[in-house]
Amino acid sequence: MSKTTTLTLVSDMGLSDTTSGEADRIYDDVVRELGALGILTENGSNSVTAATATYTAPTNTIRILEIHGGYGILDQTDYDIITNLLGARFHLRTGRPTIWCHEHETIKDFRLVPIPNESDTLTTIVTQYQANVPVFLEMPIALEVLHREYLRESNHQDIDFALLCRRLATMWFSMLGIIWHTAKSKGK
Repeated sequence: MSKTTTLTLVSDMGLSDTTSGEADRIYDDVVRELGALGILTENGSNSVTAATATYTAPTNTIRILEIHGGYGILDQTDYDIITNLLGARFHLRTGRPTIWCHEHETIKDFRLVPIPNESDTLTTIVTQYQANVPVFLEMPIALEVLHREYLRESNHQDIDFALLCRRLATMWFSMLGIIWHTAKSKGK
């Protein structure tokens, strides 16, 4: 379903008391949190060029879950661990990649180790921000948006309604097998 449809549902359920800009921001936060949980995944493709070590995951990536291709599934490890195990000159080694790590700058950039010595294609499985979520997530997302909207200090603040929406959202997510631990969003 589209983001617009979900926000219309939020507005209807909130009797048009919601602030559209704030509801839009809250929606984006909830969808990013779902992506971070690994609920919203996508696979992408990267062309591997011989003698090139660093690649970038798709634009809306929140977290890289797995990388695989003609090399098989590559293990993930930490950049510092690679340096400790293989030495400071590990980035000069070439061969068939067996591990990958994040570059220091961003979670979207990753390095193959050793540097590929032949061209291939990699498949990256990532969690992503998706404005248009599957239809089965529309109602629990709308309820979570209502929870946060009515919990925050505003002219339409209603703690009881906010807590009811939280309970319903949590119940709906749990029926979908999603453990929705939103303690960090409390008070948003």
